[in-house]
Amino acid sequence: MELIQSFKDPYFDKVNDTMKKWIPIFKSVFIDDQKNRILGYGFTKKGWKEQQKIDAQNLKIVTAFLDKYKWPTINDVGIFGQRTIGIVIQHAPLQIQEKYYPYLVDAYKKDPQLFETLALLEDRINVSNNRFQYYGTQLAYYKGEQVLYPVYNIDSLETWRKRIGFKISIENYFKLLRSNWNIQEYKSMLPDLINNFKVTNEMGIHYNF
Repeated sequence: MELIQSFKDPYFDKVNDTMKKWIPIFKSVFIDDQKNRILGYGFTKKGWKEQQKIDAQNLKIVTAFLDKYKWPTINDVGIFGQRTIGIVIQHAPLQIQEKYYPYLVDAYKKDPQLFETLALLEDRINVSNNRFQYYGTQLAYYKGEQVLYPVYNIDSLETWRKRIGFKISIENYFKLLRSNWNIQEYKSMLPDLINNFKVTNEMGIHYNF
């Protein structure tokens, strides 16, 4: 966390002088969001309540920014500013995620570096609404194992990932998680997963390129 505070944002000189004040603010928000989560989710009830208060305060800061400036590109607020806004909205209630999703889409059109944030938020919103995800960013537990939450048209998963900007395949993503990916096994499980997670056939949100 000390390294983050001292980190010189490589985009600092590109940020407008009137916006530079937000860089240290977003660094602090990022640290507050991550300092407990980075150690894992073994919160006590007291610790979780404290984190919820922190999250609520962080959300006020981020939504006040978004309401005034919309979703920024990396040249607007730098790396940590952009990353912080994405993380805080990812952790926000569903209605907040849905409200600011169009802002993110507009920013992504100007700044493709936002691809991961866009994919994560789309998938999170769809999963929360019991709809299929598109990019395979969301995992879930099924019969004691971590599995890929149901994906819309599994045969198109890699196509969607490449199109939005992911360089890593779903197979290599699972390797990073020290797990194996077998698409045929997944297909055989998919009907049970859809039933278990009560996934509907209603179309979820999805940015069309």
